Amino acid sequence: MQAMREIGMKCPVINCSYPDATHPILAAEGLAPTVGIGNVAIMALIYQRNIAGANEATLRVVGQHAQLGPVLEGRFAAPETPVPLVFLNGKRLPPEQLLFDAGCRAEWP
Repeated sequence: MQAMREIGMKCPVINCSYPDATHPILAAEGLAPTVGIGNVAIMALIYQRNIAGANEATLRVVGQHAQLGPVLEGRFAAPETPVPLVFLNGKRLPPEQLLFDAGCRAEWP
């Protein structure tokens, strides 16, 4: 991130290195990446099993590690943590469609 700043690069950056910990540190230095990713495949699997018409071809998920536990529990994360971005056939699903009763969720394989 320092090198990007030094050369004036302005493109989006996806951080895969434990973004929940590194982003606040980088942000404090004015070096925050655009977005982090983490555990998105697990969240995508949950959404595929609970949203009609969702599968690997029709569903896209943008999320982060801090959202995983709440998704598994069928609730939203803390207010400062954004809701995962979930797209079905290119249309973003509203947050209220992303909550599932953890006790009634489809069984794991």
